[in-house]
Amino acid sequence: MSGAGPVRIGVVADTPRTLPEALLRGLDGVDRILHAGGIHALAVLDRLRELAPVDAVPDEDDFVAFGDALDDALDLEIGGARLLLTSLVGAPTDPLGPIRVRLEHDPPDAIVFGHPPLPAVTWVGGTLFFCPGSVRGAGPGRARSFGLLAIEGPGRVSGEIRDL
Repeated sequence: MSGAGPVRIGVVADTPRTLPEALLRGLDGVDRILHAGGIHALAVLDRLRELAPVDAVPDEDDFVAFGDALDDALDLEIGGARLLLTSLVGAPTDPLGPIRVRLEHDPPDAIVFGHPPLPAVTWVGGTLFFCPGSVRGAGPGRARSFGLLAIEGPGRVSGEIRDL
């Protein structure tokens, strides 16, 4: 990771087996990549690792494909910020039970998730809920997208969605 400026993190979810060139260009120069589920093939992670270190969690379909190869959630500290990487959150304003408990007792600076694969940059209290959407464009009429996070220190996380 670079010593000057914010830590730049690429965020993807719901990736096809062959990653689009536009995505690879969009991730060029990031310090780290987070994959929030919908991996579909472990070779996808290998390709992403050619660009930057990768942290990944599976979604329910990935469990079927490669079992226990990945943890279902990861607590990460990056650039002084605390992130929770998980696939399924529910709605940011009405999160699933385990996420709700986490927010009440030990809220991270950001929760990065991939399902449902709808782009989201939503603040709830002091926590950023961030979903990059779907690289595959899952669902009729849905745009293909990925996300970028910038971390400038503890509690200083911002995010943006980029269309492919």
